Amino acid sequence: MDVNDDISALKNKLARLSSEIAAARGEECAGTLHDAVKTAEEIIKKDPGNGAVYSDLGYFYFLMRNYSHSFLILSKALSLSGNDVKTINRLAVLKNSIGDFVQSQKLSEKALEIESGNTEAKCNLAISMRYLNHVDAATRIIKELLSVDPNNPMAHYTMAQIHLGNKNFDAGFKELEWRIKAFSSIRRNMLQDIPFWKGEDAKDKTLIINPEREVDMLQFARFVPEAAKKVKNVILRTQSALVNLMAENMPPGVSVIDSQKPVVGDLQIMIMSLPLVLKTTPDTMPELVIRPNQKEIEKVKYLFDGKVNKVGFCISRTRESITGSFNENERRQAFEHALKEAKNRHYTLYSLNSEEYNMENIVDLSSHTYQYDKAAAVIAELDLIISADNGISHLAAVMNKETWVVTKEMAGWRYVDGKQKGVPLWYPNVKVLKIGGGKSLSDFLLDINQRVAKSFR
Repeated sequence: MDVNDDISALKNKLARLSSEIAAARGEECAGTLHDAVKTAEEIIKKDPGNGAVYSDLGYFYFLMRNYSHSFLILSKALSLSGNDVKTINRLAVLKNSIGDFVQSQKLSEKALEIESGNTEAKCNLAISMRYLNHVDAATRIIKELLSVDPNNPMAHYTMAQIHLGNKNFDAGFKELEWRIKAFSSIRRNMLQDIPFWKGEDAKDKTLIINPEREVDMLQFARFVPEAAKKVKNVILRTQSALVNLMAENMPPGVSVIDSQKPVVGDLQIMIMSLPLVLKTTPDTMPELVIRPNQKEIEKVKYLFDGKVNKVGFCISRTRESITGSFNENERRQAFEHALKEAKNRHYTLYSLNSEEYNMENIVDLSSHTYQYDKAAAVIAELDLIISADNGISHLAAVMNKETWVVTKEMAGWRYVDGKQKGVPLWYPNVKVLKIGGGKSLSDFLLDINQRVAKSFR
């Protein structure tokens, strides 16, 4: 086989792998992504000027959440292929994912200058505009997009977030149903041949509630007891890390099982569809305070003996972290700098990050946070939790703990204000802190130290 035949065979393989990844939308396909990266790198070795393959490779690294490497490769692709709209759109998606919404907006506008009708660029632009708090402009863009492409699931999904950010639950949750078409990970959690529940009374039926992301399970668990009032039994399917905690906090008539186990029932529903079928409004939204298992609390009490003003922090565990553009070394350096400037503080700092922190003046809790029931036990002993928007922040919020959630720019619909400004509708115990204005991570952490110091004077 000569070089051209070899490249042609590799390109065919890459096309097949790319189709498989597209079908899964990059989710739960780690093995396929690894093969695709290897194949793309082999092509580039033989054909180093192939901008399209560089673009694919950069996108694969994005799906693997290696954002810094993805950016470098996509930038290389753009230098090779000039104004390639697909690559520009991929860079825009990357910038949105790490919270750089200004750059994402510029990239999307550039793509639209080249191809004015590009629907992906319009959707990316609307997303960045929404997060930059230009909600009217984002709404206009989505409406224009839907007028020519009425079945675009991502456009509907973006519109759902806009409506929910405006506390328009009726329109927002109706539009949110489009997520089922947008994300194959949701469809994979559905059950075959079981009809969907529409909210009617079904006192002789068993309802199966299907899982979505872990943060969604935590935020929407409040609706499960309400659904249970309308049916005979409820089976709540959830991720294995959440089974024990959810079982501890569900009322009689609700069984909690690992989503990987077989299940039999009469009706089914996705957990984020519950507020729609229950006709929930901002004024009728139920509350549910998650409580940890007392035995788990007893196991960890020794970590907190004699300590006062206990502060937990977590900046990992999320795709949309405010630190997404910072690598591990930069994060550690930022924390070290912040801690040196906080020698005389009157509080104890606990790390709830997934990675271990062996640093002076920090109590590492990473070994206690791999299951949510264990994480709840240590959070119960803390006085304040400071976290990016991730599973830890949502867990602390549903436990009714004082929680500071760190975001970039606009916080999103999950933290929309309730009746009182600055008090989130979904989580009244949460305070949203926004990092922006070109401030470095070190400077922002120092600001947080000062805020904490004032709280515990």
